[in-house]
Amino acid sequence: MRAAQVTKYAFVYIAVVLGSTFLLYPLTSGLGPLGGAEGFIVLVAVSELAGFAAFLYLVRRSGVTFRDMGFRRPGSARLFALALSAAAMYSALELQIPSVGRYAFQLDALKGIALAAAAVAGLTEEAVFRGFVVNFTREYGGLRSVLLSAALFGVAHLSWGPGGVLGTFVLGLALGYVVYAGGSVVPCVVSHALMDALIEPGLVMTFLHP
Repeated sequence: MRAAQVTKYAFVYIAVVLGSTFLLYPLTSGLGPLGGAEGFIVLVAVSELAGFAAFLYLVRRSGVTFRDMGFRRPGSARLFALALSAAAMYSALELQIPSVGRYAFQLDALKGIALAAAAVAGLTEEAVFRGFVVNFTREYGGLRSVLLSAALFGVAHLSWGPGGVLGTFVLGLALGYVVYAGGSVVPCVVSHALMDALIEPGLVMTFLHP
C-alpha cells in the first residue's frame, strides 16, 4: 500500500474525530457540574469510535485484517517494557500540570467515564497510528515509517496546542518503534490505555478550563 493511501485513511479517522468533536461540543458545554467535562469526554470517545468505524470500513475494503494491523501476541517482553516506560514518562510529565495531578487518583463518576474513554483511545488511536500506519509503511524503512506515524499522531492532537502536538509526536516515536521492531500493536494499546486512565480527566479539565 502506498504511503499516500495510508496517510489518507489515517486522515479519515482524524477528520471524523476532530470534526464531530468540535461541531457537537456546544451541545455538551453546559452539561454537568464540572462545566461539561463529562459530556465532552463521552463526546470524544464516541467521535473516536465513529472515526474508527469509518477507517475500518475503508481499510477492510482493501483487504486489511486486524492481524495485518498488529493485533497479534507480542513476541518481546523488552518491547512491551519499552512501551510501558514511554507511557510512564509521558504521564510523569503531564502529572506536573496541577489539574492532572489533582484528578489522577480521584475515584468518582467522572473518573469512571474517563477510564472507559481511555480504553477507547488506546484501542482506536494505536490501531490507526501505530498498527496500521507503521505496519503498512515498513517498505519505506524504519525512520520514515515511525516519523510518519508520529507526525500523524501529533496532528490528531492539534487541539491541545503546540505543546500537545510536540509531546504526542515524541511519544509516537517511541511507540512507533515498538510496533516497527516487533510487529504487534498490543503493547502500545495497553500502554496508551493505562496512560490515559491515569492522566484523564485532568487533561480535559485543563483544556476546558485553561
